[in-house]
Amino acid sequence: MTARTQTPDPWPKAEHRVLVIVPSRDRPKELAQLIHSAVETSKRADIAVYIDQDQMDLYGFLKDAPDRVKVYSGGRIGPVAVANKVAALSSRYDAFGFVPDDARFTIPGWDDHVLMDCVGSLCIVAPEHGNHEIDMPFISRKWYEALGWFAWPGLYHWGWPSVLAALGHATDSLVRSTAAEFYIDHAGENSKNRDRYPADIINLYSFFASGAFEESLKKLKAAQ
Repeated sequence: MTARTQTPDPWPKAEHRVLVIVPSRDRPKELAQLIHSAVETSKRADIAVYIDQDQMDLYGFLKDAPDRVKVYSGGRIGPVAVANKVAALSSRYDAFGFVPDDARFTIPGWDDHVLMDCVGSLCIVAPEHGNHEIDMPFISRKWYEALGWFAWPGLYHWGWPSVLAALGHATDSLVRSTAAEFYIDHAGENSKNRDRYPADIINLYSFFASGAFEESLKKLKAAQ
């Protein structure tokens, strides 16, 4: 994976900040709208986008992206791997979030809401998005360091928010935001990687059946 900047973590740690990780494919217009919504509704959030190398020309507008946007490119590795690679390269952040490119931030100050719960704590912040499932979660640095990953690496695209939700419930670390605190409008465009459904379903079952859940839970409780 390569980055537009030369250093792996170009922003010096001067204040508490949150990083939004966004992989994008085939949706330059939607990504531009997402970036605009994130920048306009926050002051302490940066956006790290990952573009598959074969589509960099399609996302030419990113050459003039705002300073708060960092652009990565590389092979088509899937959303889970993108989340983990970008988080590993971004050591200055107190919280990490994962948001698809067809979503929009709607509540000004959502970044303060996330950081209020995440700085120095073991937590997951779940934005409201119109239904009960945990989706587009934000995790604290303490959570990330305890596990060593953002999204469980055994998956490619699907199911990893449910892994975080189960661990969050088990450690009493899950913060469910109200619509007034943090609402993300998710259009739910045609999903990518549908061919990965069968393998991800099997591997998600394996996470809970093989002992990986208990091992992860033990690490989180030790961090608490």
